[in-house]
Amino acid sequence: MMIKPSFYRLYRQCILLVLSFFITTLLIAQDSNRPLEIPTSLNDIPVLNAGNKALLCGQKSKAKSLYKQVQSLANSDSQTPLIAELNSIQTLPESERLNALKNLYPKLMLLNEVKLKVRALLNLAHQAYINNSISLSFKALETLASHDLLVNQPQLAADRLDLLSQLYEDSGRHNEALALTDSALELLKKVKPMQAQNLRMSLHWRQGRLLKQLNQVDKSLLAYQKAVNALEAIRQELPIIDEQGRSSYKVTLEPLYMGLVELLLNRSKQQVMPIRNDYLNKVKEVIELTRQAEMQDFLGDRCAVDTIDDDSQRSLPNGSSILYIISLPNSTELLLQTAEAIIHYPVKVSQKELNEAAKQFATQARNLNPKHKIVSQKLYRWLLSPVISQLESSQTDTLIIVPSGNLRLVSFNALFNGEHYLIEDYAVSTTTGISMTAIGKNDKNQIKSLVAGLSEPGLVVDKLAIDNITGDFSANTSSDNLQRTLLLSKGKIRAINLAGLDSKAPAKENIKQRNRVNLQQALALPGVKKEVLNVNQTLHGTLLLNENFSLKHFSKQASQGGYRLIHIASHGLFGGDAKSSFILTHDELLTLNQLQLLLKSQQAGHRIDLLSLSACQTAEGNERAPLGISGAAMKARARSVLGTLWPVEDNAAQQFMEDFYNGYLNQGLSKVKAQQQAQIALLRNPKTEHPFFWAPFTLIGNWQ
Repeated sequence: MMIKPSFYRLYRQCILLVLSFFITTLLIAQDSNRPLEIPTSLNDIPVLNAGNKALLCGQKSKAKSLYKQVQSLANSDSQTPLIAELNSIQTLPESERLNALKNLYPKLMLLNEVKLKVRALLNLAHQAYINNSISLSFKALETLASHDLLVNQPQLAADRLDLLSQLYEDSGRHNEALALTDSALELLKKVKPMQAQNLRMSLHWRQGRLLKQLNQVDKSLLAYQKAVNALEAIRQELPIIDEQGRSSYKVTLEPLYMGLVELLLNRSKQQVMPIRNDYLNKVKEVIELTRQAEMQDFLGDRCAVDTIDDDSQRSLPNGSSILYIISLPNSTELLLQTAEAIIHYPVKVSQKELNEAAKQFATQARNLNPKHKIVSQKLYRWLLSPVISQLESSQTDTLIIVPSGNLRLVSFNALFNGEHYLIEDYAVSTTTGISMTAIGKNDKNQIKSLVAGLSEPGLVVDKLAIDNITGDFSANTSSDNLQRTLLLSKGKIRAINLAGLDSKAPAKENIKQRNRVNLQQALALPGVKKEVLNVNQTLHGTLLLNENFSLKHFSKQASQGGYRLIHIASHGLFGGDAKSSFILTHDELLTLNQLQLLLKSQQAGHRIDLLSLSACQTAEGNERAPLGISGAAMKARARSVLGTLWPVEDNAAQQFMEDFYNGYLNQGLSKVKAQQQAQIALLRNPKTEHPFFWAPFTLIGNWQ
C-alpha cells in the first residue's frame, strides 16, 4: 500500500532532524550506566553536526558534502559513518532513498550502543514512512518495541507510537490508531509540559481527526484546540519550507487551523446566544492566526510579521464593519463583525466553485472583458447579498474585507448587484488580517513625504533581461490578453512585458542592445512624470524622478527617516513570494527585503502611515501575488499600502492618484473614502467606466 502524501510530512522532517542532533549528541556524551565508545578523533563530530544544520536549512548539497567528510574523517571503529550515511539519505534523489534505507537497516541493527541504535532505527522508520514504505517503517518500529530503553524514555516511546498510529490511520483502522494515539499522549504526561510540543501537536491533531471520523465531535474539537495551542508554542521555530520544497503553511499550518475553524463553526450553529458569540469570536481568532502564518510564509520570515497588541489600535470605529470570507471544501462561511455584533452566514458554495468564479472575474476585469458583470453578479449574490441588510441596519458605510485564496485577486469594489457596483454604496478596503492592522487614526498634519517616479527606465532594464526574471514572469505579462487590453484601452498600460526578449541576450551584444532599447521604450510611462509632479504639489515632499530615483539616491533619502507617506510611481511586480517581488528604480531592482533595509531607520521612530505603489502589478492568476502588496507594507513598516491588482492604464492611474490625495489630504477624507471618491470619478467617465480602469486600485491595511 502506498502512503498518501500528507500535511503530516513537515512534522516528520522535524522529527528526523531532531533525531539527527540527538544522535550526534550521543556520540560525544557519557552514558550514565556505561562508558560510551568515543571515537579516537572527535574531528568528525562537528562536521556531522554542521551537516545536520545544513540539512535543517534546506542546503542539501552542502549537507551531503559534509556527511561525506564525516565518513572520510572517522576511524574504522567509529559509529559516526553509519549515522552520517543515515542522515545523508535525506539528500538523495527520491527514487534512490528507499533502496538506501533497506540496505542500511541491517547495518544499524549491528550498532552496539543501545541509545544510538534506538534513535537511529526511529530515524529510519520516519524516513521509510516519508518514502512510502509501510513495511520497512513497521519493521523498524516493531524492532524498537522490544527495547527496554523505551520504558525509561517516554518521549521516544511516544514518538514510536505516534508514527505507528499514523500507519494505522493511513490504513483506515481508526479505532486502533486512536488507541495508540491516546497511549502516546499518556506517555507524554511524564514529559515536562513545554517539551516535545511538536509531538503533542501531532498527536492531538491526529486524535482530533480520528474522533471526527468516529463522530465524537465535542472531543474532536477539544483535541484540535490542544493541537493548535501546541502549534502556537512552536510556530516561530517551524521551517518555512519542508524537505520537499513545499510551503509549511500549505502542508501543515493551514490544514490544522482550518480544521479547527470548521469544527468551531459547526458547533456554533448548535449554540444559543451569547455562547454562540464566544464560538464565533474563537473562529475569528483562529482565522487571524492563519493569516499571520500565511504572511510569514510569503515573506519567508517568521519574525517579519508584527501583530497589534494595543486595544486602542484594534477597536472598530463606528460605521465600519469587517467581513471574513472563509472558504471550506464544501461551503463558504461569512463572518460579519459590526460595532454591535458578530454574525455568521453560511453559504452553499464549495471552495472549488468560489475559486473558479473569483479567478474568472479577476481575469475578465484585468483584460477589459465586456461580459464581466455576469460573474460579478454571481460573486455579489454569494458574498454580499446575505450581509447587506445587516450592513444597512448597522449604518455601515465602510466595509473591510478579509479574503483568502483566489478572492485576493478580486476587486470587491467592482462586484455588481444588477444595478450598480459595490463601490457606489460602500467604501471598500481589504486587509490581510485585523490582528496585523493598526486601525487608529493618524495625524495628517505636517506629513513628511517622499515621492519617487520612473517614467524613463535606465540601466535597470538589463536586470530584467536575465534568464530567471524572464522565466518567472514573462508568462504572466506577455499574453495576448495584455495586447488586446492595450488596443481596447487606447492608452499606455503600466505593465512589465518581457515578450520577445532573447534569454541569451547577455552573450550577444547586438541583441542585448536591441532588447535594452525595446524594453526602455516598452516600459516608458509618460503619465508618471505628470503624476508625481502633480502629487508632489499636494504633498510638498522630496521628489525623486528618473535618474534621481536611483537605488543609491532613494536609499540616501529613505535612510534619513521621518517619512509618513511614501509614493512610488514605477513598475513593480509581485509574484508568489517575497523573493519574486520587486520594484524598478532607474538602475536597479528594489526587492522587498531591500525596502525593509532602506527604511529600517523608520523603526526607531514612527511608522509610515501610507505606502503608495501606483504602477505595480500582481502576477496574473497567482492567488498569493496580492500578498506582495501587503508584504511591501510590512517590510516598510507601513500602516497601509495602496497598490494595484493588475496593470493599470497610465492616464487613469495619474487621475486616480491626484483625486485620491486631494480627498485624503485636502478634503479630510479617510483613506478608504478618498479611494472610493477617486474610483467613482473614473467610473462616471464614459472613457474609463469599465472596472479595468478604476477597480485595480486596492487599499490594504489601515483604512482611516
